[in-house]
Amino acid sequence: MQVWQRYYIPDMSVAKVDDSIEKALQVWAKVTPLRFRRIYSSVADIMISFSRSGHGDGSPLDGPDGTLAHAFGQALGIGGDAHIDDDETFTFHSNTGYVLFMVAAHEFGHSLGLSHSDDPGALMYSMYSYSNLDTFVLPWDVKGIKSLYSESSLLVQMMTPRAPAKPDACDLTLVLDCEERCSSSRAGKFFWCSHPQLVTPQQAVITNFWPDASVIIDAAYESRQSDRVLLFKGRRVWAFSGYDLVTGYPKSIPSFGLPTAVEKDAAPK
Repeated sequence: MQVWQRYYIPDMSVAKVDDSIEKALQVWAKVTPLRFRRIYSSVADIMISFSRSGHGDGSPLDGPDGTLAHAFGQALGIGGDAHIDDDETFTFHSNTGYVLFMVAAHEFGHSLGLSHSDDPGALMYSMYSYSNLDTFVLPWDVKGIKSLYSESSLLVQMMTPRAPAKPDACDLTLVLDCEERCSSSRAGKFFWCSHPQLVTPQQAVITNFWPDASVIIDAAYESRQSDRVLLFKGRRVWAFSGYDLVTGYPKSIPSFGLPTAVEKDAAPK
């Protein structure tokens, strides 16, 4: 997988930043078949940048403390990219400030398709915690990343230059299940998603964004009011807030509040 790092920060030397990023990538390379190669031009699978406030992706950073960084799951366009908040104070090897290695390793987990973990001991837990770079061992996240990237995993194919086959956008047989920002395709394994930086909607694998979802779904709906994505398969409904499965889901369609006569495909078409 190709990686391109843009910009540096005043808190740390160039060498320390490079070392932190390299070690953060190796956290995931050690437990998967993935190998990372740095490039210095063109567009990489993971584009890393230090940014402030609004930086063109529709998700502004919030200054000191709060959100330290964010990353997008693998998909076409902005997918895989990691943006680190330059308003934070980062450090290489100290508990004063935020250890860049820890922040980057967490965000690269998102870049590779992992969501937050409920386990406070996991690297993918939503809250930052200090860990010594020299003694760090990936704790409870190995099973999750191996489920996405193993020798037999279909998602490994997504990381190669061969993008998944997708219907022609002008194909009259193409069916989108709703007119919100995220919609499932007839194939059932993919969804279309629009983003402020993308000229046209892009297609991505559903389980790459939401590993807890059904591998194949019938319909999808995004509610801007509740900021949730709803996925439907047969008589079951999954609800996600960001990458995370909402507590209590999946539910049956009747318990979701829809009539018992509705058997499936409950999302608007």
